Amino acid sequence: AQTNSEDVFSLAMTAFAREIDPHTNYLSPRNTEQFNTEMSLSLEGIGAVLQMDDDYTVINSMVAGGPAAKSKAISVG
Repeated sequence: AQTNSEDVFSLAMTAFAREIDPHTNYLSPRNTEQFNTEMSLSLEGIGAVLQMDDDYTVINSMVAGGPAAKSKAISVG
């Protein structure tokens, strides 16, 4: 497997962060984007804010003028 410079940097930063505080992790830009999406439960790309309702994900609201609001295929709820 080939290692790229981003992977090497990520490993070095993770080791550095854990040396300072064992409960701290380094998040690469790629992992940060995924983490933020999961934590906010929103997808900016379609202009929809998602919410968990029991075991289902539902659309809580849509950004006015965004792709989700313009689409006839999806709706709030």
